[in-house]
Amino acid sequence: MSDCSNSDESASPSPPKKKNRTQKSTKKDVYYDNDEDEDDDDEEEDDVDEDEEPALTSKKKRRMNFAIKVRLSNL
Repeated sequence: MSDCSNSDESASPSPPKKKNRTQKSTKKDVYYDNDEDEDDDDEEEDDVDEDEEPALTSKKKRRMNFAIKVRLSNL
């Protein structure tokens, strides 16, 4: 019986370790690279177009519409 329990214990921890290592490294690299690029672009656009309002993205539009609906439903 002890042989069976040992084989189960040794087999279960190894696969999750491999998956976690690969997922963490790729997500962090992509996430930080995108943040650095976006921050630089935003700062440059703000300096150039101070008088003009920035164009709303579809995500921002959806959020604003949702906020308006919530406020109207609370009245």
